[in-house]
Amino acid sequence: MRVKTWGKLVASLALATVGFQALANDPAWPNKPVKLVVPYSAGSTADMVGRILVERLGTRFKQPFVIDNRPGGGGEVGTQHVARSAPDGYTLLLTTGGPLVISPSLKKDLGYDLAKDFTPIADLAWIPVVLVSHPSFPAQTLPELIAELRKRPGHYAYASSGVGSYAHIAMEMFKQSLGVSVNHVPYRGPSQAEADLVGGQVSLMLTGISTANVFLQNNRLRAYGVSSRERSRFAPNIPTLMEQGVKELADYEVTSRTVLLAPAGTPKNIVADINAEINRALASPEFQEQLHSKNLLSHSSTQPAKVAETLLNERATWAKVIQAAGIPKE
Repeated sequence: MRVKTWGKLVASLALATVGFQALANDPAWPNKPVKLVVPYSAGSTADMVGRILVERLGTRFKQPFVIDNRPGGGGEVGTQHVARSAPDGYTLLLTTGGPLVISPSLKKDLGYDLAKDFTPIADLAWIPVVLVSHPSFPAQTLPELIAELRKRPGHYAYASSGVGSYAHIAMEMFKQSLGVSVNHVPYRGPSQAEADLVGGQVSLMLTGISTANVFLQNNRLRAYGVSSRERSRFAPNIPTLMEQGVKELADYEVTSRTVLLAPAGTPKNIVADINAEINRALASPEFQEQLHSKNLLSHSSTQPAKVAETLLNERATWAKVIQAAGIPKE
């Protein structure tokens, strides 16, 4: 669901970066290895993007760029570590949006703030999610699905990879948009949730299209639509939720993005140099193909100010969804 630019939030980010604008450039950077903190385990989406990126950055800047996996707390542990790190360009954060745009509405004391503690560098890659069901679900199309949910409120259950995950909050937004009631069954990760969905223990799930494709191709799951604005190149036969004539979903857009940030106060030349190299990478067919091989999509270019605006808008959107769902802060 798109929202208009939240001027006050973007302004707060601008104020938070005044100090960084005033700092002198560091012409010697980098003169030692640069650490990319990934707040998830190896094999996660952010980790896959990072392992493609570090090779490119290391070659360009002639210093090793290394992945530092710091999983825990749904990405919050590693994110907090970077927020508290020195703003010298040697510790960066490569993460999906969850700990930046969802966690602030779920946790009372995160130990970091998106607008105050980070300087955005680039928006690297994203993956659309797809709404799927077990084949036994009594609806073949999206309109039939909606009609069935409205006819039997509270009868069906959907799976997610945990409370506060994209799969959870995005499905709550879907429910709120349509005014339907579907029970939430949280799991301790996407693989467990998907296993029970395929096994028929739960009826519905919003999940990454790369994972779902394996089950869709052998008819073990049924797809109703992808959550991106345009159809996915990985499943072009699946329509978007937005294009199917359901007025309540005309602005329903959810993607899980992977972004690169630095601690607030990082010298502006370092941010600019990394951003410029990432834009060169995004224009490279080889780099694009590396991302596509992981079922990831990327932008043609990326700018720090736009990344800031996007993240702040998403934070505001998810805050409204979480409040409307009545999910308490821990």
